[in-house]
Amino acid sequence: MSYTVLQKCLLVFFIAYFSIGIGVHFFYGGERKIYPFFSWFLFSHVPDRVETGFDIRIHRTGETRYDPPVLFERAKDVYDTSYNEMAYYNTLIQALALAVRRHDEQEIMRIRKQLEATFLLRPVVYEVVEITYEPQKRWQRGEIIQSATIQTFETQP
Repeated sequence: MSYTVLQKCLLVFFIAYFSIGIGVHFFYGGERKIYPFFSWFLFSHVPDRVETGFDIRIHRTGETRYDPPVLFERAKDVYDTSYNEMAYYNTLIQALALAVRRHDEQEIMRIRKQLEATFLLRPVVYEVVEITYEPQKRWQRGEIIQSATIQTFETQP
């Protein structure tokens, strides 16, 4: 068999394989697979991952009001980004939320002092919120499915 005949045979095989796989997918509505023909819609039946965590929503910094309030990670002009990574802030925010849930006033004050030391303008009105989100949509567009306020704080001027 010559090389060009082999190329044509492989081309016909792959076109037929792909067509049968797509046909089976649409004919059976994606509910059935016929081995060895696959449509390659690999993740069509995998639901989006939903997570729950804590964040801070900024309402006001100095004289600037945010309407709607801005999540901490999106408010880069509010806190000092020069020496801390977002992971540092996330750790503080999670610890603050857990301390609020436990009603541990000493721990709340300790964490607030660390967190508020990085705010660039004062006073800052912010709330600790529990959020439910899809990680990819939150990262790309900042979308949050649901949020609930745990406690609101205001820094001293």
